Amino acid sequence: MDKFISITGLAADVFEKCPGATILISNGFFDFDVSAEQTLQYFTTDGVKTVIAPLFTPVFTKMALQNGVLPITLSKEQIEQLLQNVSDRPGYKLTVDLESQTVSDEFGLSVPFEVDSFYKRCLMDGVDIVSFALSAEKAIEAYEDKWGK
Repeated sequence: MDKFISITGLAADVFEKCPGATILISNGFFDFDVSAEQTLQYFTTDGVKTVIAPLFTPVFTKMALQNGVLPITLSKEQIEQLLQNVSDRPGYKLTVDLESQTVSDEFGLSVPFEVDSFYKRCLMDGVDIVSFALSAEKAIEAYEDKWGK
C-alpha cells in the first residue's frame, strides 16, 4: 500500500485530495452514526483498505471490518508523527502489513497494531462474513443431518 490520505477530520472532499489512496490517516474520532455507513461505502468504493486513527467506537470497528476496511488504532503521538512525515517527505510511503500486524515506513518506523483474529483471517482471505458463513454451509448441513434440525 503506497498511497494514502491524511486528514484532520472527515470532509466531503476527502477523496479528491488523493485519488486512489488505500490508507486514510486521521487524527479524528470515528463513531458509528447515520453517516458512518455511507462513509464506509465511500471507503470501499474509492479503494481505501485501511483507516488509521486514535479512536474508533466498537460499532464502527465492527462495521468497518465487516465491510473489508481495517481500522488501526494508534496513539495521538503516533498519528501526529505520521502526519508530520506526510508533510515533510514528498512521496512518503506507508506500509500496513496485516500478517505481521505492523505499520511501517522506509525510515525505520515500525508500529504494531491489534486486530481480531477472525477478522484478520477474513481480510487476508478476501471474504466477508456472509461469504465465510456460506463457505461452512456443507459442514452446517452435515451437523444438522447428524444431530437433527
